[in-house]
Amino acid sequence: MREITGIEDVAEERLVAQFERALSNPCFRAFVAEEGGTVKGLVTIWLRECLSHGGPVALIDELMVAESERGRGLGSQLLEHALAYCRQQGCVEVEVSTEVENVAARRFYARHGFEETGVLLEREFEGGEA
Repeated sequence: MREITGIEDVAEERLVAQFERALSNPCFRAFVAEEGGTVKGLVTIWLRECLSHGGPVALIDELMVAESERGRGLGSQLLEHALAYCRQQGCVEVEVSTEVENVAARRFYARHGFEETGVLLEREFEGGEA
């Protein structure tokens, strides 16, 4: 999974445990693209009720494609699969965030009908643990 996530500063055991916890949550879904037993891409989704939107909202938390597989449409396929799942779940909106500097991701999502409509504010805690 490390090849896909690009996360190198988190111990493998911690990453796997976190993923297993997420998979046990009924509000979480992960879809994996693989070929010959090798993971090529991953999209994760969190569903929640949103009072201000009048229904369930999905957050695409991660959409990652192995660097060697980029530019072949795999990210688009994963995104379209995720959007179809969200429609099936009755979501009224799908949200995604990315870093301001990640122009390529912002263009990618714009090509798929996403609009920049808000501002995401973050507050990080030292050590990354609550």
